[in-house]
Amino acid sequence: MPFQMKVSKEAVEGLEVVPAGIYMVRFIEFKPKYSKADPTGQKQPSLNYHARMEIVEGDYAGRMIFEGLNEKAGWVQNDFCHAFGLAMEQNPDESYSIPGQWDGDENNTETWKYSGPLTGKIGKIELAVDSYNGKQNNKVRRYFCAVNNCEQLYPTIRHSQDLLAKK
Repeated sequence: MPFQMKVSKEAVEGLEVVPAGIYMVRFIEFKPKYSKADPTGQKQPSLNYHARMEIVEGDYAGRMIFEGLNEKAGWVQNDFCHAFGLAMEQNPDESYSIPGQWDGDENNTETWKYSGPLTGKIGKIELAVDSYNGKQNNKVRRYFCAVNNCEQLYPTIRHSQDLLAKK
């Protein structure tokens, strides 16, 4: 006999956003993906790391938080790493990388798997409620640095206080 597979109205509409505030989160994983190509061909696609984090305390424990972490915003990647108590790795060519390594087919982001010291680390973030296309969503406003002696170790780094501020 035929039947239908059903989901609740709430599951279709999605969860309500987490209220703005400061939360402790655990880093779960990255799900990297390239941005869509610019139809005019003027801009090349860029890589978004798509970090997945989970709130670990309070009324919203277990709720997932997603953050894009675009490759072109190195200062945000640095703030992200520092929130979990880790510095970015300096490479021989004087570039920087998120600590750890990636496995998979270099030409297919869907196969990329991060293995590194960020996995499972707890960090402190400030969430904001933002809107996009008329729908509310959560955005990370700020990452709180957890690197001991950061100012002395990295005197030229200035952590962002409001990642959502209009420039």
